[in-house]
Amino acid sequence: MIFGNRKQPFCGTCDECRHKFKVDSMFHNRSNHSYDALFAVFRYNQFSPSENSVRVFTDESIEFTCSSKTDSILLFLDKMANVTLTHSVNLERMKVAKLSVPRGTNQTNFQGQVACITTAEKQLIKKWTFEFIEAPELYLDNFEGEVDCLSTQSPKMVQTVRCRNGMDCNFMDHCFRNETLCNFKKQKQFFATTDTHCWIERLLTGVSCSSVPYSHLNGIVQCTVLGLSRKYKFFTSLDFLRYSNWKDAPERELLRLDTTPEVLYTNGSTQFFCIGSAFLFADSLSFEIEFKNGTKHLLQDDSEMVNISNPYSENPRKIDEFNVLGVLNINLPIDAVAIHCLAPWWNSTDIMVTSNRFETIQLIAPVMSEESETGTRKIFYKNEPDQRLTCFAEGKPQPNYQWVFRNDTSSEFANVEDVFPSLTTSIGSTGKGYLEVVNVTEMNSGEYKCVATNNLGSVSRNYQVQVSNE
Repeated sequence: MIFGNRKQPFCGTCDECRHKFKVDSMFHNRSNHSYDALFAVFRYNQFSPSENSVRVFTDESIEFTCSSKTDSILLFLDKMANVTLTHSVNLERMKVAKLSVPRGTNQTNFQGQVACITTAEKQLIKKWTFEFIEAPELYLDNFEGEVDCLSTQSPKMVQTVRCRNGMDCNFMDHCFRNETLCNFKKQKQFFATTDTHCWIERLLTGVSCSSVPYSHLNGIVQCTVLGLSRKYKFFTSLDFLRYSNWKDAPERELLRLDTTPEVLYTNGSTQFFCIGSAFLFADSLSFEIEFKNGTKHLLQDDSEMVNISNPYSENPRKIDEFNVLGVLNINLPIDAVAIHCLAPWWNSTDIMVTSNRFETIQLIAPVMSEESETGTRKIFYKNEPDQRLTCFAEGKPQPNYQWVFRNDTSSEFANVEDVFPSLTTSIGSTGKGYLEVVNVTEMNSGEYKCVATNNLGSVSRNYQVQVSNE
């Protein structure tokens, strides 16, 4: 039977193959000598794929290989097929070619044949039938909370399985081959085989699909059309949006350093939070510092100047196993200009980097300026509008002001806003603090204190206010 298939001519549209192949007499006689000769033909010819029929999606290609140690050969395509056969190796006795569907082709399915024959005698070495099927499209509906496989063809099916990262998804692939191998409830495996219509927001129309609801944040989905399957991975970003390709997501949805002020200070610890998607990155975030001269240094935890931690899920900033978190506490040197967070991709030597840039300034404790009002006694006059106290302290960072009041030395100080709701406090453009009194009454008499505070400490100045009718 094999010998009969081996000797059959391939008659297609090619002019070189229109005549019928004359069967060798030794084949009909089937003598021992004939069988030896045919075995020799098999031994000297090689081809791939070994299957007689090949099915792929239209955005894929099929590679055909055929070679002979004894004869010149041809690889040719049934001209009725609307596909392209491109040779990468085109030697006399060896052919390697890829079959593909040209871009922009509107037809969804293609069928045809490719054959490998000897040039001289047109002896068939291998014949393949092929079929191209329109590829399904994965649509992650973040609004409706659905995983949709879009295709105009039927039957189709969608299946999803939970997995925590790309490596875990590769391991869970066996769930699609035999669902009994997986713990159904634990892995949250779902599937649908019915055709329905899914609303596609970007198209503003409905499309034929199979659909299952989101049942887990990260996972793998298999779309099957006409018995041919394709798998996609999907994950949840830091903003709880799902993507199947990290390149489609903004960087801040994959890896993020919390925003810090444009000016940071030495002489104290500064904290940086870095958070990333656990589906994409290993749980070992690291930090790098950059200096004014452009050099960078990978930070190591010394528990004194630098402290780095990778909290697990019990940290309130971490959402179960779905993100990774790194925390840096550092006493910044005066020439530091940036902190970089380095996230290693799963199963890769590559990293993603996100950065915060800033200016570093030496901390200076607050000191009351000579521009503050001199003297501790102040007279407010009734019926005169917009009377105020002025306080000015210098330091880095610029101090904040708090105003407190008490009636006499026997009572405790209290915030002026709690005692006099009508009084207002403000800070001017030069850094001076003001306590504004709009309508002066006898009750405004007493002791006021201005407390100026920054990271290194605080200073204060007291004012004795007396209310007068004149």
